[in-house]
Amino acid sequence: MLTCKVCRKQLRDIPCYRKRKKTCSRKCHGVWISMNAKKKSFIDNGYIRVLIPLDKQIGKKKYAMQHRLAMENYLGRKLKSSEIVHHINSNRSDNRISNLQVMTYSEHSRHHIPKKNGRWSIKYDKCTLCKRTDRPHHTRGLCKTCRWNTTGIYGTRRNRWNKQLSVSTRC
Repeated sequence: MLTCKVCRKQLRDIPCYRKRKKTCSRKCHGVWISMNAKKKSFIDNGYIRVLIPLDKQIGKKKYAMQHRLAMENYLGRKLKSSEIVHHINSNRSDNRISNLQVMTYSEHSRHHIPKKNGRWSIKYDKCTLCKRTDRPHHTRGLCKTCRWNTTGIYGTRRNRWNKQLSVSTRC
């Protein structure tokens, strides 16, 4: 007679089920899958995801981020959806409590955006074309006015104007 691998109940002995039938119900099957899953953990974008036990699963969520679980166990409460667990040494697979820090979204973005420290931009002290610092920085070391004047369909606005003039004079 066959028995359930989880609760040890006797199963009906149907010949076609002998090889694949291992549990008596869906509940026991879910427990058996979580105990005997081929992948207990895997790496997703550098983060380690681990299998959640069946009794703690919410909906269809079967895997969770290990660093969030570690911080929840350390704090003794569930993390809020607005809280982020930051890796201090930037190694996403290093989930020691000494390397983890709970932050809000705004604190986390402030931590990762570099500070200008009184400079005009992060890399440049002044605009590379007009050498002014009173206009706001736009991109690539240029102030907004210089960047607007040097971009367009043909590379620069001046070139576009010259090409249009040269095309119209030929016709």
